[in-house]
Amino acid sequence: MPRPVTMRNKAFATFVLLSIATASLASAQGSTFSIAPAYLIPLGDSSTLYTAGIGANLDAGIPSLLGPLGGTVRAGYTAALLESQAGTIHITSLSAGPVLPLYVHGPFSISASMRLGAFAAFYANEPPLFNPATSAQFDARLNLGSMSLALSPGYDLYWARRDGSVASFLSGATVGLTLSYEAGRGTARPKLKIDDPELDPFFPAIYKYYADNKFGSVMLRNGESVEIRDVKVEFFVPRYMEGPAIIAEFPALKAGETRTVPLTALLRNEVLGVTETDAVQVEITVGYNARSSVMSVRRSGNLRVESRNAVTWDEDRKAAAFVTAKDPTILKLARNAVAASGSGGAVFSESFRKGMIAFAALSEYGIRYVIDPASSYKELSNASGKVDYVQFPVQTLDYRTGDCDDMTVLYCSFLEALGIETAFITTPGHIFSAFALDLSELEAQRVFASTENLIIRDGRVWLPVESTALSSGFLAAWADGAREWKEAVAQGNEGLFPVRQAWSVYEPTFISSAENPDVVSRFPGSAKIGKSFDTTMKAFTERELAVLEKGLKTRIAARSTPGLLNSLGTLYARYGLLDKAESTFQQASKSNFAPAIHNLGNIRFLQKDYKGALAYYEQALKINPDFAEAALGVARAHFELGRLDRATAAFNTAKLIDPRKAEAFAYLSGDTSASGRASDPAARAAVGWTDQ
Repeated sequence: MPRPVTMRNKAFATFVLLSIATASLASAQGSTFSIAPAYLIPLGDSSTLYTAGIGANLDAGIPSLLGPLGGTVRAGYTAALLESQAGTIHITSLSAGPVLPLYVHGPFSISASMRLGAFAAFYANEPPLFNPATSAQFDARLNLGSMSLALSPGYDLYWARRDGSVASFLSGATVGLTLSYEAGRGTARPKLKIDDPELDPFFPAIYKYYADNKFGSVMLRNGESVEIRDVKVEFFVPRYMEGPAIIAEFPALKAGETRTVPLTALLRNEVLGVTETDAVQVEITVGYNARSSVMSVRRSGNLRVESRNAVTWDEDRKAAAFVTAKDPTILKLARNAVAASGSGGAVFSESFRKGMIAFAALSEYGIRYVIDPASSYKELSNASGKVDYVQFPVQTLDYRTGDCDDMTVLYCSFLEALGIETAFITTPGHIFSAFALDLSELEAQRVFASTENLIIRDGRVWLPVESTALSSGFLAAWADGAREWKEAVAQGNEGLFPVRQAWSVYEPTFISSAENPDVVSRFPGSAKIGKSFDTTMKAFTERELAVLEKGLKTRIAARSTPGLLNSLGTLYARYGLLDKAESTFQQASKSNFAPAIHNLGNIRFLQKDYKGALAYYEQALKINPDFAEAALGVARAHFELGRLDRATAAFNTAKLIDPRKAEAFAYLSGDTSASGRASDPAARAAVGWTDQ
């Protein structure tokens, strides 16, 4: 005799049919199949009708409906126990809705979902009830390859129509443990594609530049059917990097989207050991999350590494990378050359004096200008894609020959090592140097017979020097540089690039001085450098002074005034002729001309007769109480005599008169944090000559 069909069997049969349909959908979509036993806790009015519920859900996950938003279809079964042992209601449901990923980190993920559908309720001796069903759920998931396990708290609400209105049939909180399987995931390969990287030649001399500026690019293509998230791109050159460096990160890449990533990297300075063109392997690795799983793709390529001396002239400022002012060999030779020459000669500009000394030292070393027919700046400066060869300063010293770029780099390196700001001057097919004078335009007009051979730009005074004319002497090289500059200006194709500004883009690098160990021993001795400098300075002084002196004496002969006499005295003083200067200041001071008396104090100060200097400074200040230079002279003399309280008082007086002028002597204020100039003997010994 056939067994009667119970309500439970009907509900179960319905659930099986719905499950088969759901599983078929999951298979067709290649998506996720999940099964979750669940426990239901009735809430609200339902808690008075039901004690508890148990059941199971079968889900089919649909990937990426819209961006990160996925979808799910659920077949559910719940057996709800009625109060007072009145029986059990069996509920089957079919619903669907969106799934939103909330958090992904490695194998852990959290998502939220909502569903809307319909349910059928079966109870003994009652016809089935069909009505709407809604639910919401969170999943805290641990991914284990193709399988995953999730804790799934949620809320179910079943509706029923009663007496013409819709009300809650059963509502409650649910807790489930969801086991999921993603078809094909365990064997599926990442579908993100990395195109062949486009790599430009790598130039070791500017390797620091590539830390922030690209030397190539690579295109990524998201071949996944879903949006990928937490994309991280790493770049690695095994031979010259300690480990991979992250060069790009972005939160998401849509399905089918492409992204071009610039390639940057800071290589170790061992790359400066490359003396011939080389090829090295690079690795690009992209990691990302897709469908709550961490994936990774790698692509290799070959990077062409040029010689450490190689450069292209698409940007003239690149030469700054070769100006190695901090190279120990350059520092030693440059500073020894300045020490050898003493402090004689023109004192109107320390940078002018050092520029002449550095030129004399390199000239006596015997470096010859030689054009390399295979690598000439003249030929290659107008061909931006062609590779030129530039020597580092220690190499030029070692070889004793160089092209215009080599000799310009060497001279600028010497001057920068001495703290003098330099610049590259470029004209069509040529490069040479300039250095900044520590003079204003007005001061330059007072000490040079003519400023035609100087460059005045943006308030700075530059002196151009033809770096290749070492054998011709400083004055001839200066004249050549000025002529070339003026010719380029007339044609509108001149360029002046301060090295320190260029360093902000192309930081200097230097090769080990150990590669050129005998450079120091071959450098000319102090006597030879000093003699060459003295000869050049004497010729310059006679040339310039004769013109300037003649002009002032002519004016004095026509009408002698204390101001004109004082100007003649300052001219002598600035050229180091202190005896003539003192005699002329004495004549000007007979009329109690305060600037001349102040200048007499300067001479005593230079002679370290601080008491004598103090007397002159106080006399000048008494004549003109608003004379800031005289007040500063009083403060400086007291400071050198160890009278610090008086020095501070005099400094405060000067500060009231002219705060800007006093600012340079802040160490006199008694503030220990402003002691920089006090600890610099050269700065403390320097004086400023007053013309009017």
